[in-house]
Amino acid sequence: MTKLLNKIKENKIQFLGSVGVCATMVTSVAHADSDMTTMTTAITTALTSGKTDVIACLAAVVGIGAGIYLVKFGARQGLNFFSMIANKK
Repeated sequence: MTKLLNKIKENKIQFLGSVGVCATMVTSVAHADSDMTTMTTAITTALTSGKTDVIACLAAVVGIGAGIYLVKFGARQGLNFFSMIANKK
Protein backbone atom coordinates (compact mmCIF):
# COMPACT_ATOMS: atom_id res chain seq x y z
CA MET A 1 0.00 0.00 0.00
CA THR A 2 2.89 2.35 0.74
CA LYS A 3 4.32 1.76 -2.73
CA LEU A 4 1.01 2.72 -4.30
CA LEU A 5 0.74 5.90 -2.23
CA ASN A 6 4.30 6.90 -3.10
CA LYS A 7 3.61 6.29 -6.80
CA ILE A 8 0.49 8.48 -6.60
CA LYS A 9 2.43 11.26 -4.84
CA GLU A 10 5.13 11.17 -7.53
CA ASN A 11 2.62 11.37 -10.37
CA LYS A 12 -0.12 13.56 -8.90
CA ILE A 13 -1.03 15.41 -12.09
CA GLN A 14 -1.33 12.24 -14.16
CA PHE A 15 -3.32 10.52 -11.43
CA LEU A 16 -5.75 13.43 -11.05
CA GLY A 17 -6.17 13.63 -14.81
CA SER A 18 -6.99 9.96 -15.11
CA VAL A 19 -9.45 10.15 -12.21
CA GLY A 20 -11.16 13.10 -13.91
CA VAL A 21 -11.44 11.28 -17.22
CA CYS A 22 -12.80 8.13 -15.55
CA ALA A 23 -15.39 10.12 -13.59
CA THR A 24 -16.53 11.90 -16.75
CA MET A 25 -16.81 8.69 -18.73
CA VAL A 26 -18.75 6.88 -15.99
CA THR A 27 -21.23 9.75 -15.78
CA SER A 28 -21.56 9.91 -19.56
CA VAL A 29 -22.12 6.18 -19.96
CA ALA A 30 -24.70 6.19 -17.18
CA HIS A 31 -26.80 8.72 -19.11
CA ALA A 32 -26.25 7.25 -22.59
CA ASP A 33 -28.99 5.73 -24.67
CA SER A 34 -29.02 2.05 -25.44
CA ASP A 35 -27.79 2.66 -29.02
CA MET A 36 -24.96 5.02 -27.93
CA THR A 37 -25.88 7.72 -30.47
CA THR A 38 -25.79 10.35 -27.73
CA MET A 39 -22.28 9.33 -26.72
CA THR A 40 -21.06 9.21 -30.32
CA THR A 41 -22.46 12.65 -31.03
CA ALA A 42 -21.01 14.13 -27.84
CA ILE A 43 -17.53 12.72 -28.47
CA THR A 44 -17.56 13.78 -32.13
CA THR A 45 -18.67 17.29 -31.21
CA ALA A 46 -16.03 17.58 -28.49
CA LEU A 47 -13.21 16.42 -30.76
CA THR A 48 -14.33 18.68 -33.59
CA SER A 49 -14.50 21.76 -31.37
CA GLY A 50 -11.12 20.89 -29.88
CA LYS A 51 -9.61 20.60 -33.36
CA THR A 52 -11.07 23.98 -34.32
CA ASP A 53 -9.62 25.63 -31.21
CA VAL A 54 -6.16 24.13 -31.78
CA ILE A 55 -6.09 25.25 -35.41
CA ALA A 56 -7.16 28.78 -34.42
CA CYS A 57 -4.38 28.97 -31.81
CA LEU A 58 -1.80 27.67 -34.29
CA ALA A 59 -2.88 30.24 -36.88
CA ALA A 60 -2.36 33.06 -34.38
CA VAL A 61 1.02 31.75 -33.22
CA VAL A 62 2.32 31.11 -36.73
CA GLY A 63 1.26 34.61 -37.84
CA ILE A 64 3.11 36.26 -34.97
CA GLY A 65 6.15 34.00 -35.38
CA ALA A 66 6.38 34.71 -39.11
CA GLY A 67 6.23 38.46 -38.43
CA ILE A 68 9.02 38.28 -35.86
CA TYR A 69 11.15 36.11 -38.15
CA LEU A 70 10.70 38.48 -41.10
CA VAL A 71 11.71 41.51 -39.01
CA LYS A 72 14.85 39.73 -37.77
CA PHE A 73 15.68 38.46 -41.26
CA GLY A 74 15.22 41.90 -42.82
CA ALA A 75 17.38 43.56 -40.17
CA ARG A 76 20.14 40.97 -40.63
CA GLN A 77 20.08 41.31 -44.42
CA GLY A 78 20.13 45.11 -44.16
CA LEU A 79 23.09 45.08 -41.78
CA ASN A 80 24.98 42.66 -44.02
CA PHE A 81 24.28 44.79 -47.09
CA PHE A 82 25.43 48.04 -45.48
CA SER A 83 28.51 46.44 -43.93
CA MET A 84 29.42 45.02 -47.35
CA ILE A 85 29.10 48.49 -48.93
CA ALA A 86 31.08 50.12 -46.10
CA ASN A 87 33.95 47.60 -46.48
CA LYS A 88 34.34 48.10 -50.25
CA LYS A 89 37.33 50.23 -51.23
